[in-house]
Amino acid sequence: MRTTKRKNKGKVSFHPVFRIYCIGDTEKNYFDSLCFDRYRSISIPVKPTLPKHQDYRKVLDLVKEELKDKSTPNPQGIFIVLDMDTIHQKGNYRDYTVRKEGILKNWGNTVCFIESRPCIEFWFLLHYIYADKLFERCSEVLTELKKHLSDYSKSNVYTEKIYERIKDKLETAITNSKQIAAKERIEGEEYSYTKIHECIEILDTFNVES
Repeated sequence: MRTTKRKNKGKVSFHPVFRIYCIGDTEKNYFDSLCFDRYRSISIPVKPTLPKHQDYRKVLDLVKEELKDKSTPNPQGIFIVLDMDTIHQKGNYRDYTVRKEGILKNWGNTVCFIESRPCIEFWFLLHYIYADKLFERCSEVLTELKKHLSDYSKSNVYTEKIYERIKDKLETAITNSKQIAAKERIEGEEYSYTKIHECIEILDTFNVES
């Protein structure tokens, strides 16, 4: 996604618009709270509203449909938030990569894939510790996360408040996530990662104090 650093924030005259697409209540709840707290000067609807248990194909198809729709202008950026555990476990990584590359080929200046392997809970864990290893399943991350958030639950009631509970450690999570991303890897090395820090850094560039 191409971004331009905004200068003289108080004089910016346009109202930036982004969209965040995700599957799952945990992701939606977290990004709803993050955007409301940190990016009130930016329009960032968190969508889509899909039936539960939809997979990445539904979200990618919906993104393509909306990008092709000429009746409304495209936003400054679109973030596609995805957990990677099911994609890997079901053997769909190659298909996912082909679909992803097709979108980036046509709309790479607009679309940014925000992946977490295995799941968004790895991002939550990075608020507490630096964890450079492979967690193949989300359940493995939950075991570690509950050492710091003993009552953690994926219920709507809990995840609606998760951002508020951990936001004071956001800079720690960003630092840990960037360190994992920057580490040199041997060919074929598998490890857990998240790109949520990329989403935050891009939105920070467009953020305007009200």
